[in-house]
Amino acid sequence: MEEGQGVCRLGRATIISILCFFSASYTLAQNEGSDTLQIADWVTKSCLTSNFAFRDSFLILAINKSEQIHRIDYQVRLYQLLSFFKQQRNEFREAVKFGREAVNLALTQPELKKQVIVRDAITNLTLCYSYFENFDSTYYWTNFGKRLAKRYHDNFNYSLLLSLQALTDTRLKREGVDALYDSAIFFAKHTPSLHDDVMAAFNKVSYMQEQSANAWGASLELLTSFEGDIDNPDFKVTPRKPYERNSFTYRDPKSTLYALLGITYIQLLDVDNACYYHQKIYNTYKKQNNLFLPYVMCDLAEYESFRANDKRAIQLFDSARVLIKQTTGKDSFDYASFYYMRGWIAEQNQKYQEAIRSYKRASQVAEVYLPKVSIISLYRVYSITKDLRRADSLNHEIQKSLSPKDVFLSVLFRKELADHYSRIGNTEEALNHYLRYYSLKDSLTSVSRYHVVKQVETKFKTKEKERELTFTKKEKELQSLELQQERAQTLYLTGGLVILTILSVALYKNFNTKRKQALTLADRNNRIELLIRELHHRVKNNMQTISSLLSLQSIRITDENAKAALLEGQTRVDAMSLIHQKLYLDDDLRSVDMEQYLKALVNTLAQSYGYDPAVVKSEISLAEKNLDVDVAIPLGLIINELIINAFKYAFETVEEPELQVILKRTDEKKLALVIRDNGKGLPDKLLGKTKNGSFGLKLVHTLSRQLNASLSTYNDGGAVFEFVVNS
Repeated sequence: MEEGQGVCRLGRATIISILCFFSASYTLAQNEGSDTLQIADWVTKSCLTSNFAFRDSFLILAINKSEQIHRIDYQVRLYQLLSFFKQQRNEFREAVKFGREAVNLALTQPELKKQVIVRDAITNLTLCYSYFENFDSTYYWTNFGKRLAKRYHDNFNYSLLLSLQALTDTRLKREGVDALYDSAIFFAKHTPSLHDDVMAAFNKVSYMQEQSANAWGASLELLTSFEGDIDNPDFKVTPRKPYERNSFTYRDPKSTLYALLGITYIQLLDVDNACYYHQKIYNTYKKQNNLFLPYVMCDLAEYESFRANDKRAIQLFDSARVLIKQTTGKDSFDYASFYYMRGWIAEQNQKYQEAIRSYKRASQVAEVYLPKVSIISLYRVYSITKDLRRADSLNHEIQKSLSPKDVFLSVLFRKELADHYSRIGNTEEALNHYLRYYSLKDSLTSVSRYHVVKQVETKFKTKEKERELTFTKKEKELQSLELQQERAQTLYLTGGLVILTILSVALYKNFNTKRKQALTLADRNNRIELLIRELHHRVKNNMQTISSLLSLQSIRITDENAKAALLEGQTRVDAMSLIHQKLYLDDDLRSVDMEQYLKALVNTLAQSYGYDPAVVKSEISLAEKNLDVDVAIPLGLIINELIINAFKYAFETVEEPELQVILKRTDEKKLALVIRDNGKGLPDKLLGKTKNGSFGLKLVHTLSRQLNASLSTYNDGGAVFEFVVNS
């Protein structure tokens, strides 16, 4: 996103605003006579045409016609509108020229001095100078406009001018920018329209996201603070007199908010949530048969491609092409996501030259937020096609252009770098980039997950407070009812029937309250269960990350003893990770199905040491196959150590190795674990003395003490380990 676009420049939402403007102008024209109607008709045609010169010439004709019929207010608005169109095309000199015409006309007319049209024109001119980076003029008109807006209590323009001042101070690296944006939000809240609140928040979020990658989480919290108000009726009302306000006023705050949420979640690598919010925009625009539906479809297709939902991405893109063909008669339109998707589909079909052309075109027409995705995709195609010279040149270009705020692009590019070095056989560089890729990716997904969990927690606490308030209110009502009953008994002999009726109502309310409390408690338990599952899931993911790091480290180590130690450590981590995986997948969160767990553990270990899993015979005799997690984890580690010990030492001279794992309950309070092999047996010096053996046997001894278990070791056609656990 270009610096400066955050303030009052909304792309698609703005164009919709302009269409509403012309619709209102047409309505007004019907009451002003045929000349005014002709002006509105000209301007409407000029907006809908894609020929910029044709549109501008119509606006000039409309301005001349307004002058002939002495409608200076129309001239001011039309000059301002022409200035706005020039801004959209980055023709800032022309934008300033027509913006000054609007202001000069407005300030020379005494009858317009108190009207909002003057303040709108000044704000628009300030915006022009801001785009043009003429800071002296920007400050002059900002201060002039703020004084005028304050005099006439115009909180809308005052809020916009504060945002423009903050934007200028940001470019000049001055202090106090946060306070200016916060003040803009404050004054926006004091306008009649919720649209202005979203606009002020949009400006603050744009600033936060441009300053630091660390601010994406905070900007997400600011955006989601509007989700509670998104169904407010004020959001659904489009002002019917837009000629009384700036042409860049928000007209579609809900879709704009959803678009910002989608972009923010993309930057946090939460593609699922990004697709969710963009799907909401797609549903709304499809229902409205909105003019910009093809743009939204291409954007959503691009998001779906990020999460490898190929079928959905291609379906959306094909539908967008059909719609564009029906409305314009052309097979394409200049939009970055359109060309990106065309290149992406060509790449999937291995049509690499076509993909290169489309990615290049996408990078040329890119406007906002993700302009470098197509360039990174182009780098990937050069790498796949072994065009190393162009790939290397593009590599340097991308690295220079990436800034600290480009967090999503940095992660995406880091992955492509790792894949590139892997393709050319440079495993060391590939490994370094993969490690940096996973590290950066994990840090961003942690921010996103934290925010989601925080949202759940906040909603839970809010419902808890509502429940407590409801309960207190019911208690007060009951006390008041009892007092009325006592008075009724004193005053009326016939009050018994009335009291009985009141008591019945009270009992019914009490029953209803308890029923609601029970439902609330059940909902609370479900949320707690969800959080516990998430906890086990995250523990399992962290252990898998540790296991992967140990595996990667072992690849680079040449010393066999050190490599064996790392692999043993990896199997111990995998044994614990497997338990947490079982916990979040199973219905019971407090215990582990030992039969399924042992089968999975034995198969993994046997394959790791090159044995057929069939050599291990497991026998479980439990009335209930589930064990508490506090018992299951130490038992799993003990079994892990002794099976590894057997695979490493017991079967050196055995042609048909056999290993037996027996887990049974001897009585209600005791659990027996027997592990037996048909190997060469334990040396005499280790019989009954596992705490003096290898690290693995010492670990077994420590875990048996943790379980308060007795341990016996002896030889009987091989080594035998017997544990009796007091459970």
